[in-house]
Amino acid sequence: MDPSENERRPSVKLHLALLASLALYGLLLVQIRARLSANDAVPVPRTNLFLPMLVVGAVQFAVFSMVARRLLRSPTGPPASRARMQFLLRAVSAEVIALLGLMIGFQGAPMLEAGALFALSLAAMLASFPTREAWQNALRQAQIPGS
Repeated sequence: MDPSENERRPSVKLHLALLASLALYGLLLVQIRARLSANDAVPVPRTNLFLPMLVVGAVQFAVFSMVARRLLRSPTGPPASRARMQFLLRAVSAEVIALLGLMIGFQGAPMLEAGALFALSLAAMLASFPTREAWQNALRQAQIPGS
């Protein structure tokens, strides 16, 4: 087995755990909203937060991706650690988008809007998944600091 595969494995496990948490957030939201609607207690949102939260989520993911790329190319620390941190930062920032969807869902936003944020989170999470190819590319970039 390739030694870098052992270094990649914790990143894969973390991504899988975060992907599972997306499903749990969605189930939690659906269950709570179902209970509230059964009691006619679904909150009515005072303002539409979907667009601002969509922008916040997309911008923070883009910023964290740029920071992760700069960290990957910095000369500090071993290349495998920088590669792992790059994938971690992107995964966590993708997770935040789902939390924004959960938040607006709890505040009474339409489920379609909350679901759109969950879908964006899932897309960002999948785009930042540490596949073997992505891991090897990250290691190559990390081995050439400042590139």
